[in-house]
Amino acid sequence: ARLSLAAIFGLVLGLAGEAIRRKAVPGIAAAYSNAMIPGVLTAAGALTLFGVVYATYGIYGYIGPGMAFGLLGLVAFATIGLSLLHGQALAGLGLLGSMLTPALISTDTPSIWALFVFLTVSWLATAAAARRQGWTVVPSLANAGLGLWALGYIGFSETLNVEPVVLSLLLMIAGTIWLWPGDTFDKSNREIYALEEAKAE
Repeated sequence: ARLSLAAIFGLVLGLAGEAIRRKAVPGIAAAYSNAMIPGVLTAAGALTLFGVVYATYGIYGYIGPGMAFGLLGLVAFATIGLSLLHGQALAGLGLLGSMLTPALISTDTPSIWALFVFLTVSWLATAAAARRQGWTVVPSLANAGLGLWALGYIGFSETLNVEPVVLSLLLMIAGTIWLWPGDTFDKSNREIYALEEAKAE
């Protein structure tokens, strides 16, 4: 019952953030227009749901590692998706959740392929959001997170399976070339030069 109520509370926080973002509650939106209330409420809802899923798995043992991994990943990716509405800080929270998810789940039959596929998808989601919004900080953190997972696995694993690690890093490099930042900054510079030339004329 406590977990169910906490999950409902997390969802209500997220819905409240969206309602205020859409100015469905005009009094609050006007009074706290500079306080980032929608993003804060959404982040609190995401943290609540992260905590609920982990408690359900790690404390009470109601669900297994596979379902816990999937639910934590779902919350993380949903948070990254909502960052398109609420800003880069929320994307950082979703990224942190996705990078911590494999460390929070323990299993007797770990799959290195599943681990690095998940981490790579998380990196791609973050990079795509950053490309769309023109962010620079959170994708850099995503690069660092994926790189640290690769170094940690290589440095501390007793048996190495290098194929998933190499493929993840190659996809990260390719994504950095073509997805983020790709030619984003070149386009921005061209637009600035075009505006300056237009003003000069």
